[in-house]
Amino acid sequence: MGQAVYRLSVILISTIQAERDYEHRVRHDVLTGLPNRRFLMETREALAPHPVVLTITDIDHFKSINDTYRLRAGDAVLQGVGVLMTTRLSAYGMAGQLGGEELAPIAPRAYEERARTVDAICMRERAQPR
Repeated sequence: MGQAVYRLSVILISTIQAERDYEHRVRHDVLTGLPNRRFLMETREALAPHPVVLTITDIDHFKSINDTYRLRAGDAVLQGVGVLMTTRLSAYGMAGQLGGEELAPIAPRAYEERARTVDAICMRERAQPR
């Protein structure tokens, strides 16, 4: 009986982990690891009674980066921008990927002051030469 319980426990743990992995893949971009459009829209709906800042940002000249330096370089740019946005905005909310080179910071419970702070962070980062 002890071995049967152990096997069932292993199966249960494996199933729970597989479900968590599946949920993560469904709601996150494979390349960047950022929350995807679905996750962002679900989050926005869940926060509906509260003010939220959702900004759509795209990476300037992204197509020319892909065309000139190929897809690996473009992938690295997406990953880098995703990390940068996640790091800079972690105190205010999260960043997600809407699709392609479109990224979206989302700041829950964001009243005017917080909205201006998130906007200032995005603008400051955009102005920084890389």
